[in-house]
Amino acid sequence: MERDVFISVDSQWLPVVQYVHLKSDIWGLFCIKRLFTKLQICGHISLPALLKMSQSVVGDDIVASVDLAVDSAIQSITVQTNSATTSTSSTVSNSSTSSHIIWHPNKDNVFVVSEIHCFLAINLIMTYIKYPNYCMYWSRNPALRMDLIADILSLKRFEKIKTYFHFVDNDEIPENNTDMFVKLKPILDILKETFSGTVTPTEYHSIDEMIIPFKGKRQEQNNTLSPNFGPIGNTVIRLCQRLEGKNHKIILDNLVTTITLLSYLKQKKIHVLGTIRSNRLKDAKSKLTDSKALTKSGRGSLSIATSNDNITVVRWVDRNIVHMVSIFAGGTPTDTVKRWDVKNHAHIDIKSPYAVACYNKFMGRVDMTEQIVTHYPHKMKSKKFYLRIFFHFYNVALVNAWILYKRDTERNISFGEFEASVASTVTELGSQ
Repeated sequence: MERDVFISVDSQWLPVVQYVHLKSDIWGLFCIKRLFTKLQICGHISLPALLKMSQSVVGDDIVASVDLAVDSAIQSITVQTNSATTSTSSTVSNSSTSSHIIWHPNKDNVFVVSEIHCFLAINLIMTYIKYPNYCMYWSRNPALRMDLIADILSLKRFEKIKTYFHFVDNDEIPENNTDMFVKLKPILDILKETFSGTVTPTEYHSIDEMIIPFKGKRQEQNNTLSPNFGPIGNTVIRLCQRLEGKNHKIILDNLVTTITLLSYLKQKKIHVLGTIRSNRLKDAKSKLTDSKALTKSGRGSLSIATSNDNITVVRWVDRNIVHMVSIFAGGTPTDTVKRWDVKNHAHIDIKSPYAVACYNKFMGRVDMTEQIVTHYPHKMKSKKFYLRIFFHFYNVALVNAWILYKRDTERNISFGEFEASVASTVTELGSQ
């Protein structure tokens, strides 16, 4: 059975840090809950059967509240989008004609919930049916026109929603605001609330970074925690707050791993394993065998140093030198792994420490999620960075729902097919 991959949001830092095997999100639950409202979609599964499956995953109370939370989010987006139309007139560039269209507030700029559903469905379809220019979906050329999109929402209406798409009222944002994600706060709050009450954390978790593509210049560092471990270290601590005192195991990569951070998390009864950069080894560096001498001993050679507070550093020779640091895993027991020997043009067996085996087993699922999202990117151009973040979460939520679906139905369906089914259902919701 595949290990679940769920995203966790920290609104104070980009790139977004994710958990493996931790929490589902409201959009993922929305997709898994509403995907099969029509029996003909994706395998003829009935809604009662789906509800029973969902209850086994997240519990009766969570399933009962999913529709309410999703409807509330869509209603909120609709209200704030309509509010944006009455603030000021907007000027946008029409990509097909390069002329400027000025839209003034009037009855044509009032959007309804069904149109927001259609807008979300169209953006989803555009991730797996890709045109160089989004206007081509509405082309008068029958060889280009995409009826699946053009028949549910006009191009003019789509562009208006895209222009005014908002999550908060700009007039209510304080002038002294310092939170760059304030325009996404309602959505992030919904995600965080759902993360904290959906799935019970298991023993092992991994934290890794994920880049949201954006060409603008946006950066924020929140160093309000005490002690302060920098923006990335503080993000790890915030993500681990619900795990304190429960002896969970966290897997990190060398971007975030420091011995100081490990010591702090150890005090909170959170056990950490991760790769670490050589310039962060501190006193352990002098206790390990010199890298050059260890390299001469051949691949599979290792050196171990353990501190008084039981933090173990392992220096291991693979093709390059690898450093591992852990509270619960060390050099033993060792395992045998196969590596390609360039000199002899053959596979050879080398020793591998337990820390490396444990890291390889539980790390990398976030990267798999990123790989799937990268294959189905949301590439519509926008100067609004918060729309990039929103649609990124939208795509990742679909990956979450897909994993849940495959796990609990044991059906081998590709992500593209699953995404198309979700788009079909969201379109039907917009037509109701």
